[in-house]
Amino acid sequence: MSQKKSSLMKRYLSTAKYHDMVAKREWAYAKNTDDGYHYGRAREHYRRAAENRAKAEALKNKQGNK
Repeated sequence: MSQKKSSLMKRYLSTAKYHDMVAKREWAYAKNTDDGYHYGRAREHYRRAAENRAKAEALKNKQGNK
């Protein structure tokens, strides 16, 4: 069971890393253009990254308590 949780944690962290990468790119696009489209996308990806990191942290804490 622990192996499933650790692989799930890794998947959440990898997904968070991906969303961070995309968010940084979108933020750079937003800084260099005048439309608000890229700001919204950057904010959404930063939100998703934080959400995935929180899920991984919750799994880590839950795994440590057992």
